[in-house]
Amino acid sequence: MNCFRPSSFLITGLVAALGFHSLFLANDSYANENRPKLSVGSKAPKLDIEHWLSMPDGFEEVKRFKKGNVYVVEFWATWCGPCRRAIPHISEVAEKYAEQGVQVISVSSEKLKEVEVFLPKRAKKDSPETFAELTSKYCLTCDPDGSVRKEIFRAAGQTGIPSAFIIGKTGHVEWIGYPTRIDGPLEQVVEGTWDRDAFKETFERNYRLKRNKKEIAKHIKENKHNLAVNQIFKMVKDYEGRDRQQWQLKGLEICLENGLRRTEKDFKNIAKEHFKDATMMNSMAWSVVSATEKGAELKPEILELARTAIDLSVKAERSAASLDTLAHIAELEGNLEEAIEVQTEAVEKADEKIKAELEAYLESLVAKRK
Repeated sequence: MNCFRPSSFLITGLVAALGFHSLFLANDSYANENRPKLSVGSKAPKLDIEHWLSMPDGFEEVKRFKKGNVYVVEFWATWCGPCRRAIPHISEVAEKYAEQGVQVISVSSEKLKEVEVFLPKRAKKDSPETFAELTSKYCLTCDPDGSVRKEIFRAAGQTGIPSAFIIGKTGHVEWIGYPTRIDGPLEQVVEGTWDRDAFKETFERNYRLKRNKKEIAKHIKENKHNLAVNQIFKMVKDYEGRDRQQWQLKGLEICLENGLRRTEKDFKNIAKEHFKDATMMNSMAWSVVSATEKGAELKPEILELARTAIDLSVKAERSAASLDTLAHIAELEGNLEEAIEVQTEAVEKADEKIKAELEAYLESLVAKRK
C-alpha cells in the first residue's frame, strides 16, 4: 500500500548501510538548453503589424518600443472563447492606464475580414455593448502573415491564447502571462517596483517543466525509457517537496518496470536524498512491489534495497501502510510467516478506509500457508 503522506525522521548510518553513490545533479548547461529564444528580460523586437483597426486618442501605430513608455502586447483570436471573455478586462486595464501612457496592443493573426465580422457582435448576451466598443479603448490589430506572433509569442515558447506581454520602459520584456492576471505586474512595472529577475526565474522554470514534460511523454510513448528517465532526473532540480518526490518515484517506476541497468543506482540516489522521510521510503519500497505485480523481474539487489527502505520506514513509523508494504516485501523474499505476522498487525492498525483491502491480502497470505 502506497499512502503518500509527508512524514520525516532521523536515522543515522543509512549512507554506510546502503553504500550510496553521489546524488545525481543536472549539469550547468541545463537551464541554458531549456530557455526560450525570447524570455523575460529580453529586448523586445520591432513590430510589423499590417492592420490597425482601432486607435485611442493620444496613441499612434508602433514600429519600435520607445524608451520610457510601457506597452502591453496581447495575442488573441476571434474563435478563442477565453480570448473573448478576457476582452472586457483588457478594455478596463487600457482605460485605467491610458493617462499614464500605457499602450495596449492586441494582435490577431486572422484575416482582416474575420476580425471585422466579429467586432459588431455583442460581448455578452445580456449587454448591448459590442466587441467593437470594448476594443475601441485600446489598439486592436490584425497581422495575417503572423510575423509578430512568430517574433514574440512563438519565440517566447507560448502555445496558448490569450497571452499577454508587458514591455517595460527600457524596451525589455517584463512579464508574460494570462491577461486577466496582468493587474499586479503592470501596476508594479508602471511604478518602477517590479522585480523582473524574480519573475524571470519563475517563468523560465515553468517553461523548462512544460517542455520537459512533453519530452518525457514522447519518450515513454516511443518506449525510449532510458531517455525518459534521463529527462526526469534533469527536470527534478526545478521541483521541491512532494512534487519533486513524485517525479523521482515516476523515474524509479520506469526503471523498475523496464529492467533498466541504472535502476539500482537511481534507487540509491533517491534514497540518499530522502532517507529522513518515512513515507518516501515506504513509497520507494512499494514501487518495487508494484513493479513485480506488473510482471517485472527484479535482481536480488533491488529487493534488498526495498527491504532496507521499508525497514527504515517501519522503524520510524509503524503504520498500517508501512506494515502492509513490509508484508509484501517479506512475501517476495519467500518469508511467508513473517508476511502473515506483519500483515496481521497492519490490519489491526488500519482505519476503515483501507482495512478491507489489507484483510483481503492477509487472507491470501494465510491461504498460501495451507
